[in-house]
Amino acid sequence: HPLNFTHDGGEIIFNLPNGLQAYYLSTGEGERLDAAPIAIVSDTGARDPVVRNGLSCMGCHTEGMKTFEDQVRSVIAQNQNPSYDKAQALRLYAEKGEMDALLREDTERYKRALAAAGGVFGGSEPIQQLVKQYQGSLDAAHAAAEVGMTVDDFLQKIRESRQLQDAGLLVLAGEKGNIKRDAWTSQFGTLISVLEFGESTNPYANMVLIPAGEFQMGSNNGAADEKPVHTVYLDAFYIDKYEVTVAQYKKFLEANPQWGELRIDDTWDSHPVSPVNWYEAMAYAQWVGKRLPTEAEWEKAARGGLVGQAYTWGNLYDPSKVLDGAFMGNSDPVGSYPPNNYGLYDMIGNVWEWCLDEYDPDFYSKSQRRNPIAGASSIEEIINNFRSIETSRVLRGATSVYSKDSMQIAVRGSRPPTRAGDGGDESYTYGFRCVKDVKP
Repeated sequence: HPLNFTHDGGEIIFNLPNGLQAYYLSTGEGERLDAAPIAIVSDTGARDPVVRNGLSCMGCHTEGMKTFEDQVRSVIAQNQNPSYDKAQALRLYAEKGEMDALLREDTERYKRALAAAGGVFGGSEPIQQLVKQYQGSLDAAHAAAEVGMTVDDFLQKIRESRQLQDAGLLVLAGEKGNIKRDAWTSQFGTLISVLEFGESTNPYANMVLIPAGEFQMGSNNGAADEKPVHTVYLDAFYIDKYEVTVAQYKKFLEANPQWGELRIDDTWDSHPVSPVNWYEAMAYAQWVGKRLPTEAEWEKAARGGLVGQAYTWGNLYDPSKVLDGAFMGNSDPVGSYPPNNYGLYDMIGNVWEWCLDEYDPDFYSKSQRRNPIAGASSIEEIINNFRSIETSRVLRGATSVYSKDSMQIAVRGSRPPTRAGDGGDESYTYGFRCVKDVKP
């Protein structure tokens, strides 16, 4: 119906004073969208398929307006006795010659403006060129320039700072060392804090406080071990904002060589450490004065305050928020994707994360309501005797090497505490993050 229909939203294109184009994605009510729903439109050729207001549009409209052929007017013209005002409908849908002339006029305007801006008509749009350059990896010179320092002074600061080394920045000191833009961005706050105020003595640095209270744990739509949904009350606790990195774990091994040797190239310093088994994760946590999260703590933190949602961001799967299509042994630097509502990164979709609990497929049907823990009467019992434990432990936050369904918050995994990864080669799969109790 050309005069009476309900639309999901739209793309509005308008001219800027300099002749280039601006773009506006909107809902059906005309409200601005920063990103279009992936179920309606997507950029299938990009690593991030989400169409984002502005940037995605610029990359697509390299020749200004897209040419098209209207199919509505011909249908209106052929309809001899429509139920709507035919004359009004024809006024809304311009004749082909008129529309083609308007499109040619727009294209010429855009071509002139593009040339003045240094762009190439039909090639890469100027803003896209700048974005591509910005999103590339940084070497030491570019990283130092972004904080207004010489390369020598910048690298010296990193060599003197454990916090900056734990953040994975020491990789810049290596020959041809570089760091991905997303990893650099995720650690930029820590970098500036150290440069301005020195090393932090805060025991809760890079941790997030999860408030005390109830939440709904589990799912009634998943596997049998995720059921039933039940109410859990947890005391407040702190949890690491990021998964423990290779750089952080190296410090542990240097001080505790009895726990083995990590053979990973320095370029992986900002990635989550893996593979590690449960014993190794427990030992690291004790060494830094923390512990592994209980399964309930992990799930409450992952949900970020959302109730009944499948993923950390909502109910619809969004591959731009995880390492989509990962292969065994692959991961992204910590903090590569948007945080959840608690400000926690990579709770799903990077590597599996060890929890404190014993795995019990029926635990939800008999779980205590307050601070539940499976396989022991208390957290302290597990921590004090962890070396003698042999029962399988819980893993949460699946890597996308499995499937999008496996990355739902409620999905539960388990492995023996001696296992460090799946596959005969013990592939990089299992990592962890730590929690710390709130002291009165």
